[in-house]
Amino acid sequence: MSQVTLTASLGGALTNFGKLSRRMRQQAEGEYIYRQFVDIKEGPGARGGDVLTFKKSLRTDTRGTRLSETGTIPTNHIKYVTGTATVSEFGQKWEYTGKLEKLSQFDLTDDFQRKAYSDIKDTHDNAVYTVMKTGMLKAVCSAAATTVWTTNGTATATATVSPTSTNLKDIVDQMLTAQIPTYKDRGNYIGIFGIKAMRSIFNDIQTMDAYTTPHDQFNTEVGEFYKVRVNRDNTYASNTIGNGAALGEGFIFGDEAILEVLAMEAKVVHAWEPKEL
Repeated sequence: MSQVTLTASLGGALTNFGKLSRRMRQQAEGEYIYRQFVDIKEGPGARGGDVLTFKKSLRTDTRGTRLSETGTIPTNHIKYVTGTATVSEFGQKWEYTGKLEKLSQFDLTDDFQRKAYSDIKDTHDNAVYTVMKTGMLKAVCSAAATTVWTTNGTATATATVSPTSTNLKDIVDQMLTAQIPTYKDRGNYIGIFGIKAMRSIFNDIQTMDAYTTPHDQFNTEVGEFYKVRVNRDNTYASNTIGNGAALGEGFIFGDEAILEVLAMEAKVVHAWEPKEL
């Protein structure tokens, strides 16, 4: 089969004098991981830039005390605070001409629609990943059995080893001590790790009695260890952050980690604008 490729400053063209098939091949896409773990708050009618509020009820800061027979029962208060979420709008469009549609031997409407829905998933998932990176509690693996913490959102230590099972346990212990609520099911936390970070942890825990597989798995979930349901991320999490060969990043979180304000369901709109060829 002969083939001619044309290039120009404004683009290019590829033409075949024979076809291998009538099927359009699609470029492989990464997995979508993060949005399945968000909590949804309805915000109908909200527009980009609007600030929506939600209420949070805090724990009682002083527990009840032992009373004497004639003692006065102490009075306490339930405290409420207000959280905010700012609405952001996302969108994108693709253009093609009627000439392209008429001369094409493929169903371009179907292909463009497929790309649009794929972009919606990718955009939403990346938005959740971006917010997760702003978390205040950071853990750096400074040694195989040492985890260094910062609580201001900026990691100051340098990673000298890839994550190990000990580092993962350190993180879970810290979260339990801080009384961070576990995720919705069975008292587990959720972990999402890039490929290199996950491989390092797996190398350390890969024994039959240390690793179990849940019956009802999340999308991208690969198993459970030390009450963390481990998920892989082959799309967003960095495989280059770190130092030397100690590379990779990941997240461990509990319930209500990310709030999504849904002002309007995402949709694909087809618009036809006649243009002269």
